[in-house]
Amino acid sequence: MAESPFVAVDIEPIGRARPIGDATARIDLDADRFEGEGLRGIESFSHAVVVVHGDPPRWNDVTAAGDRFRWAGPAPSPLAVTTGRISDAGDCWIDLGDVHLGERRPVVDAKPYMKEFGPFGPESQPFWLSEVGHDTSD
Repeated sequence: MAESPFVAVDIEPIGRARPIGDATARIDLDADRFEGEGLRGIESFSHAVVVVHGDPPRWNDVTAAGDRFRWAGPAPSPLAVTTGRISDAGDCWIDLGDVHLGERRPVVDAKPYMKEFGPFGPESQPFWLSEVGHDTSD
């Protein structure tokens, strides 16, 4: 059997997500690893990109557009990414609005969104996704 060119990666969460309202969540960072300096200036950004461990919210009516890259059904990776609007922040926490994050999801990483690192050119997606995109019911 040929050796795989892919290497296993160990990732330690930097915090946990918890819902605090409708489409609102708080990211509680590990206070033992962060002493408040890591979030300095975060309020000057409008959004944060969050990587969590665990399947994303299920969209019952979503048909997979691709077998390996999808938001419905079992995912090939236990990581999910979401972007939320920064509404408040403290020494070791960030509140995000307009975001989909499940209860006590381990947060692998969180970064301020920078348009320079966003997509080049116009974005596109299947037309039907806009109709079901905000329905996260099981």
